[in-house]
Amino acid sequence: MNRNRIINVLEEIQDIFSKASLVICIGNFMSCFSNLGELIFYSPKRIALILIEAIFLSTSTLVTLLSIFYSAGQVPLELNKFSRINRKQCQKRAFSGEIEENAQLDRMLLQEETFVLSGCEMIYFTRSGILTVLGTLLTYGLLVVSVDLKKENK
Repeated sequence: MNRNRIINVLEEIQDIFSKASLVICIGNFMSCFSNLGELIFYSPKRIALILIEAIFLSTSTLVTLLSIFYSAGQVPLELNKFSRINRKQCQKRAFSGEIEENAQLDRMLLQEETFVLSGCEMIYFTRSGILTVLGTLLTYGLLVVSVDLKKENK
């Protein structure tokens, strides 16, 4: 299978699932915040039930969100691996004399762009995005909790 065919398939996947993946990510992200808000708002009344519900719902939404980032983040890694293997094969052929060394082909292989799936080109699904999402949720979660604690202390 050649790289151009793989890129064409990935572009079709990007066109089809771009909007849907953006909506799914935004929905899961908002679900995490609503669970946090529910936990803070109702915590003094029924702590055990609310805590259990928030843990189950947050775990479900976080697993979904992180699995999207992890799975889509595999694409650039696998394409880079494919490109390295392709380069090695071309070098072996050039060294063995099967094909002539071609400077233009070498430049093209070295300057390949990394293909990254995205949600409407607003959210780029990379593995480093996992830490970004977790950091954002933790930061805003702690901000909301600190604001709620300030209200209770006054």
